[in-house]
Parts: sequence; structure tokens; C-alpha cells
Amino acid sequence: MANLAGKLALVVDVDDSALADGIAAGLVESAASVDRGPAATLPRRLAQAASGQAAPDVLVGDLVPLLALGSALAGLGRGLVVALADAGSPGVDTLGAELDRAGVTLLALHPATPGVTGRCIAALAMDPDIAEKSGGSFRVAELAREYRFSDPDAG
Repeated sequence: MANLAGKLALVVDVDDSALADGIAAGLVESAASVDRGPAATLPRRLAQAASGQAAPDVLVGDLVPLLALGSALAGLGRGLVVALADAGSPGVDTLGAELDRAGVTLLALHPATPGVTGRCIAALAMDPDIAEKSGGSFRVAELAREYRFSDPDAG
């Protein structure tokens, strides 16, 4: 079974702490290393990545702070950026196309319960064809059917 061993995930500025905990748990459950912090640290992280230091393989955060970074996210050089959005996700398609050329996949995700959202992000990160979803906007429920995972929060 595929897992995220050796991969680094960075979860930044997720307003809902329970959701952030669920995302981190889902990634850890798939063997990823997880860091958490404020979006304010992203410019420094992107500069470190550009200078050859370790860049996150998965970056998860709320839509607005991530989109504010714009094309600077291309500095990751590779990987998956998941922008969490409760409603619409304007700008994700355009920026996603731009980042795709740099090897970075950006997509918007409309979260569900914390546990299933975490499992969803882990499944996305393990998808070898994830670039096909670049610039898209997805609901966790539809991806749960596609990737066949369950909600650990369901009683």
C-alpha cells in the first residue's frame, strides 16, 4: 500500500483547529511528517526551497492566504498545494495552470469532518495522477468515493 513515508507536509493557518488536527492526523496516518505554523512563515520556506533546502511535498492552508502568495508558490518546485475553501474558489483555476507549469499542483478542497478531510488530503498526495486535478475545486465527499476511504469521525 502506498504511503507518504519520507514526505513533509506543512499545514498553515487553518482557521478551524479541529480541522487542522484532523488534517495532520490523516497525513500522519499515511506516514507523512507534519509541520504546522502560520502562513507568515511561507515566504521564508519558499526562499529556503529555492536555495535547495527541504520544501514541503504537501502544503495545506486556507484559500485566501495561499492565493495571496500567488506565483511565489512555484518556488516549491514540486508537490501539492491544497487550498481549503468553504464556498467558491475564485482564482484557483488560473493560478493552478500557472503553477502546473512549475510542477506544483494547486487545487481547492471543500472540507467535511476533520478526519475525513485529513484522509482525503493524504489520498490526494498519494495519487500519481494528481496533476490532472490541478486548478480544480473538489468536495471531500466526491473524492471519498473516488479514492475509497471512510470517515473516521463517523460513529
